[in-house]
Amino acid sequence: MNTNYKQLKQAHARLMSKYVDVLNELTTLPFFVPSKSVLKAYENAPAGGSADKQWRSNRLPNSIRLVLTHLSSIFSLRFLVRLFVESHIRRKLNELSVAYSYLTQKHLGNKSYTAWLRETSEDCKKLADTLTSLQSVRGIVSIWWPVLISIVTASLGLDTIYDLINRVQIERSGLILFGLLLVFPLIYLGIFVGSAFGSKRELFTPGFDSSDKPLDATRQAKISDVIYVCEDQVFQLTGRSKVREFPLDAMSYVAASFVFASVPILVWIADPSSPPGFIIWLSGAFFLILGIIFIFLGLRRKWR
Repeated sequence: MNTNYKQLKQAHARLMSKYVDVLNELTTLPFFVPSKSVLKAYENAPAGGSADKQWRSNRLPNSIRLVLTHLSSIFSLRFLVRLFVESHIRRKLNELSVAYSYLTQKHLGNKSYTAWLRETSEDCKKLADTLTSLQSVRGIVSIWWPVLISIVTASLGLDTIYDLINRVQIERSGLILFGLLLVFPLIYLGIFVGSAFGSKRELFTPGFDSSDKPLDATRQAKISDVIYVCEDQVFQLTGRSKVREFPLDAMSYVAASFVFASVPILVWIADPSSPPGFIIWLSGAFFLILGIIFIFLGLRRKWR
C-alpha cells in the first residue's frame, strides 16, 4: 500500500505540473495558433529538401515562405484552443476528484493516505473551478439565443418562433439560398474546430504533432512528457478506467464533408429534371467514405 501511495502521489504531482504548464502556455499563444509541425518543418527543412517540398515550394523566397507559415495558422483560433484545453483538464480533474473520494472510502484504516486523498480531491475541485471558458461560452449562448429568436420573430411579424413552420412557405429558390448560406459557414466551422482541436493535442503531446508523430525525426521525444500518458498512469493507480478522448477533430471534418456532399442535392433541387438517384448516392458515398476514414484514424490514435 505504501508503494502504491508513493507512486500515486508522484504520478499525480507530475500530471498537475503538466496541466499547469499547458495552462500557462495558453496565455502566451497568439490569436492565430500556428501548427507546431508546420513551424518545425519551416525551421529544420533545408530549401529544396524533401521535407521542405511537402508543404511549400522551394522556389519561393523566404519572405513568402514565412507568410505561408503564418497563413497555415488562420484556421486555429486561440479561444477555441483554450476552450478545448480547459474543458479537457476540467473534466479529468473532476474524474480524479471522484476517484480519490472512492479511494478514501476504501482505505479508511490508513489515516495519512486518506488525509492526502481528501485534500487532493478538494484541490482537484478547486483547480477545476478556475477553468471557466466553457461556462463563458454557455453564458454567451444563453444570453444571445433568446435575443436572436426575438429579433427573427419580430421581423417576420410572428408571435412565436413555432409560427414560422405554419405561416412561412419556403419556395425552391429560397430553400436553395438557405442551403448555400448554410453550407459554407458549416464547412469553415468544421475546419476551425478540427484545427483548434489539433492544436490542443499538440499542446498535450510536446515533441509530437496532433497525429502522435515525432516533430523531429533526429531527436527522440520523451513519451513521459505526454499528458495523455501521465493521465493513464494516474488513473491506472487509482484502479479506475479513464474516459478516452473523443476524436472531435475527426467528427468536425466529417460534418464539414457532409455539408460539402450536400451540394449535389442542392443542385438537384435547383434542377429536378436531372436524375436524382445518382447524385444522392454519390453524395452519400462521399460522406460515408470520408466519415469512416476520419473516425477510423481518430480512434486509432496512440494517445487519447
